[in-house]
Amino acid sequence: MKRIVSLTVILSIALLALTSIAKASAPGMINYQGRLTDESGEPLNDTLSMIFAIYDDSTAGDSVWSELHNSVIVSEGLFTVLLGTTVPIDDSVFADTARWLQITVEGEDIEPRTRLVSAPYAFRAATVDGATGGIISGDVRIQSDLSVSGKATIGPGHTNTGSYAFVAGESNTASGQWATVGGGTDNVASGEEATVGGGHNNTADTNRATVGGGSNNTASGTNSTISGGGGNTVEGGSGTIGGGGGNTVSANYGTIAGGAVNLAGYRAFVGGGFMNTASGSWSAVGCGEHNLAGGSHATLGGGWYNTAGDSTDDLYPTVAGGRYNAAIGSGAFVGGGFGDTASAWASTVAGGHLNTATEQGATVGGGCENRASGRYAMIPGGVSNTVSGYCSFAAGRQVRITSDTDYTFAFGAFFSTSTPHAVVFYDSLSEIKVGIQDTAPTNILTVKQNSVTDPVADAWTIHSSKEYKRDIHELTPEEYRQALEQVVSVPVVKFHYKGEDAKEKIGLIAEEAPNEILAEGNNKAISLNEYISLLHAALKAQQQELEALKAELKEVNAQSSELTDVLQTMLAKQNDSESGNRKRAIDW
Repeated sequence: MKRIVSLTVILSIALLALTSIAKASAPGMINYQGRLTDESGEPLNDTLSMIFAIYDDSTAGDSVWSELHNSVIVSEGLFTVLLGTTVPIDDSVFADTARWLQITVEGEDIEPRTRLVSAPYAFRAATVDGATGGIISGDVRIQSDLSVSGKATIGPGHTNTGSYAFVAGESNTASGQWATVGGGTDNVASGEEATVGGGHNNTADTNRATVGGGSNNTASGTNSTISGGGGNTVEGGSGTIGGGGGNTVSANYGTIAGGAVNLAGYRAFVGGGFMNTASGSWSAVGCGEHNLAGGSHATLGGGWYNTAGDSTDDLYPTVAGGRYNAAIGSGAFVGGGFGDTASAWASTVAGGHLNTATEQGATVGGGCENRASGRYAMIPGGVSNTVSGYCSFAAGRQVRITSDTDYTFAFGAFFSTSTPHAVVFYDSLSEIKVGIQDTAPTNILTVKQNSVTDPVADAWTIHSSKEYKRDIHELTPEEYRQALEQVVSVPVVKFHYKGEDAKEKIGLIAEEAPNEILAEGNNKAISLNEYISLLHAALKAQQQELEALKAELKEVNAQSSELTDVLQTMLAKQNDSESGNRKRAIDW
């Protein structure tokens, strides 16, 4: 039997194949029609056994499909066989464009094999209504709406096992129900409703996780989002990374806008920068490098190697910026600068260099190497000042207020005070001059009146009530006399202070003054209060002497009056005597 296949066979295959695709029949079948003749060319009339096989080569190769039909009726040489009735023809049979049909009749191979052309490959046309599967090789142009019921796969090397999943690009995986991979390579959307827009080696592995693009990003928290970048990871639910590289959101609702190698915890935020960490709940780092916002509700604006809280027990600490600064303690604040530390509740360092506020409410405004270690202590600035007392204040350079020295104000340079409730102005290197209403004081203390009627006495009042005193007794007359002698013995001199060209002054020399009027603890100064009291005693002693003299004078006056009366009497007697003598002389 020779020449059994006519052109009618090819046309019949094509027509039924197209019909089969249009009806979306499954499994796939091909209607095959042929014509058999004997050696003389006469058509056969018989019932014959036939084997139909599809090969990947025209003469040799491997069979990719075969089927036996035991009783094929041949009439007037013609026969019809529906291939695929016992062994379905899967679309994978036509995964390659080169296929040949081999027919064996009663054990005799009919040669040559028949090349299968267009009609069988209509099985693979995914754009035909009702198509149940297959692969479209090459470009596809869609110029109108596309409606896909079920899953869709575009491109080579994909794994699409999710119900209603969509995958495009190359070598991507959409294994979650309703998952989508829009493009790129080696991306995985394994969570339900997970999405990877594109890029390379990105993963959205939990429900509703999204990776927009980039490379090596992983969105593993529910409802998490990574817009792009490289090597970013969102582990917390509803976490977000905008971009950058190597960033991690480790807890729910954390956000990192960008930058590199940043970390955000629960409801925390990192704006950008490099290796910043917002690990405290509701904490934030704006930008910068190697910064840590570890306290709850901590805020760190930027800078380098700054710390706002090192544990969640630190509430609301803030570092605005700078370098190597730390706000450790609830409500602690560092404004900026370098190496500053506010390490207690509500402590503050506004700026400067290497300043510390280590007690509750302590404050350093700026300067360098200042230390406020007392509760509510204050150092506005300066260099190397220390305040350890409660509610005390120091400014200048190397001014130190020791512990237990409370409510003390100290200003100057290079001194220490342990006197509580004091105001100290002192400079160990030069004289301090204090001006009140005077911008150019010439004395240690200069008080300037605005007018001649403007009193300043209130500034010099002395508490003198007996309520404040004990062991009260008045001076004895002898003590009054001694006070007068002391005042009289002290010389009053005129002089100029060394280093001054001011007008000549008048006053006392401390070394020549009595000890009673010298200032306590300073034998080179005179206490005005003591001096005034001594003058008062001297004045009283002098008054006593005046009163005594007045009494003596009164007594002398009285005696003088008596003598005058006696003298007048004597004179009167004398006059009378002389008058009598003259009369007797005349008479005589």
